[in-house]
Amino acid sequence: MKPLAQKPTKPIISARNTPQTFTLNKLAKPIVRDDIFSLPPAVYGTIYLTLIPLFGFLYSTLPNMQFNHENVGFLEAMYFSTITVTTTGFGDITPTNTFTRAFVMIEATIGVVSAGLFLNAITYQREENMSNLMDAYEARKEISYAFARLHSHDSLITLNMNTYLNRVNQLLGIESEQTPVAQSDHEGRANLNRSPDLPAAPDAKVPQQLIGIHEPIPETLAFTNLQHLFNASARLTDDPRKPLIWYYYQALDELVNSIENLVRETETYRWADLESICIQYLSDIKSYDSSSYILAEPNFEKQLADIQAQRQQDMLLISEYPSDKAVELSNENSLNPYIILFMGIQTTIDFIKKFQLRYQEIMQTI
Repeated sequence: MKPLAQKPTKPIISARNTPQTFTLNKLAKPIVRDDIFSLPPAVYGTIYLTLIPLFGFLYSTLPNMQFNHENVGFLEAMYFSTITVTTTGFGDITPTNTFTRAFVMIEATIGVVSAGLFLNAITYQREENMSNLMDAYEARKEISYAFARLHSHDSLITLNMNTYLNRVNQLLGIESEQTPVAQSDHEGRANLNRSPDLPAAPDAKVPQQLIGIHEPIPETLAFTNLQHLFNASARLTDDPRKPLIWYYYQALDELVNSIENLVRETETYRWADLESICIQYLSDIKSYDSSSYILAEPNFEKQLADIQAQRQQDMLLISEYPSDKAVELSNENSLNPYIILFMGIQTTIDFIKKFQLRYQEIMQTI
């Protein structure tokens, strides 16, 4: 049988990619301009300390520099520059002309401003470091909560996946001694024995790499294996008046609801690929819904007879479906509802494998 053509995937539009969200991100992270008043503390400290040797050199070398001491050398000029820039002002060395006083005023002013900017930058950097530490802590806490919320859905989703696989195995006639539910149905298992003239059930095995999945997963699917959809369930816990396909759709609805709750109630956007897998599956499985036709309920006795006759004819066509013919929809094919069902089974089994593998990778990062 030729493989089914893959349904073209549509780009997933997430609320995170909307223009409004981009605007909010810009508002949440304003751009701070770099100017002379927003430099690192080391810059202001360097400017402050550089003033001492710079003005000390100017005091000792420029002409017309006059102090109350004669012959002020470089060391005396360095000393005077230090007490000036620190605004100590002992008074032992003082300028005696306007030219010298102008340089002293410039040095003192630059020194006070640079010292203030240095202290302000130190305070701002400390607050920024504390803010970054708190942001990192809050981010780790949010991630932990996100993991916890994701993990809280694991048990229910895994249970629904196993239930779904068990119902699929019933439809396809698969029986496994490793299936706990099947082991409880000793009487029902006897009724599942297949006649020699019926097609063999598809190969299936319990996946060892998928933690929590204990039901066998079919490795190959054949459309002809769906010819017993309306047989009564052989389980003692099931209502024998309801066919196997009814219980299949019940398990599928529970699985879909649990995936919808996972996306709705947890922060799956933190793991974009997991969210993409879930959203794409929900989109696909809703397009593969033919339950209204397959589970049609009669309104009166004549309609019941017509529906039963049509179902028998449909099951006969399924059993005679050529094995070398591709299973695909056709405008003239009366089996389209069952082909859609077949595609939905393939899609769900593929989703279970992808979801479990990605989920296990996420849990290993905790």
